Amino acid sequence: MCEIKIGATKYKVVANLQVIDPAARGVVMGEVDYPRCLITLLGPLNKTRKEETLIHEVLHAIFFEAGYLEHSEEMVDRLTPFLYSFIKENNLDKLFDEVNRN
Repeated sequence: MCEIKIGATKYKVVANLQVIDPAARGVVMGEVDYPRCLITLLGPLNKTRKEETLIHEVLHAIFFEAGYLEHSEEMVDRLTPFLYSFIKENNLDKLFDEVNRN
C-alpha cells in the first residue's frame, strides 16, 4: 500500500490481489472510493496494466477533487494513455515504483 496526494486529499492505493473472475467484473481493473479516499487496483495485473490502471483511477480522483462530480468514462479513457506516456517518457517513475511494491 502507498499513499498519494491529489489536491489537498491523501488517497491510499492498494492492490487487491484476489483473483476476480473477469466475467463478474467486466473489464474493470480498478476503482476509486471517494468517501474513503481509496484507490484499489483489482486482481492480478501485469506491471504495465497496473500502472495504466493507477493513472486511470488517479484521473477520476483528480476530476472528483476538482469538483467535477460527473465526468465521463470516455474522457478518462482518452486522457489515460497521454498522462501515462508523459510520466514514462519524462522519467517520472517514482510513482510507479511505489505502486509496484504492493
